[in-house]
Amino acid sequence: MDARKNKTFWWRLLFSLFLIISAGIWADGLHAVFYHNKLFGDPLIDSFYGYPARDDEGAPDFPNLSAGQKLLLFGDISKSSKSDKMKGLWDSDPGNPAYFAAYTNAFLADHKKLPPDFLATARRIDPRNSWFTHIAAGVAAKDAVKMRKQSKAERLANKTPEWDVLDEPRSNEALS
Repeated sequence: MDARKNKTFWWRLLFSLFLIISAGIWADGLHAVFYHNKLFGDPLIDSFYGYPARDDEGAPDFPNLSAGQKLLLFGDISKSSKSDKMKGLWDSDPGNPAYFAAYTNAFLADHKKLPPDFLATARRIDPRNSWFTHIAAGVAAKDAVKMRKQSKAERLANKTPEWDVLDEPRSNEALS
């Protein structure tokens, strides 16, 4: 009889642990649903820059940080849009390609286009960095091609996807 009670105890313990872990996974999944529906911010930019999660939030007060450190972490908090915040960071050191990349990401998310004189600026501050060229090509190629649907067998076999060209001049511009 003791062995049976002991077995029941362990099954109840395992079931309880299962419920607790499942609740944690469910709660995390629920957070992801809200997050990706932009109720808590823009996941494209927030994943790069973290805080602030929403445009209406200011930077928290960190008294031990200098003004330069706060600018690096949060951008120019006197501005309202993310691209303006990151422009303030880039303006603090216009020759820094990382700051220009941060500004570019924010500008692209806010305006769905690249900043003015994007490639000329990129070539001036970091001529050998192909990241900027790839971003420009990706923006130019947007909606110019469409990937064909693959069957499950093709995906499992890691077959290279095939693409349909929807706008040939735009596709050629992106590739040049």
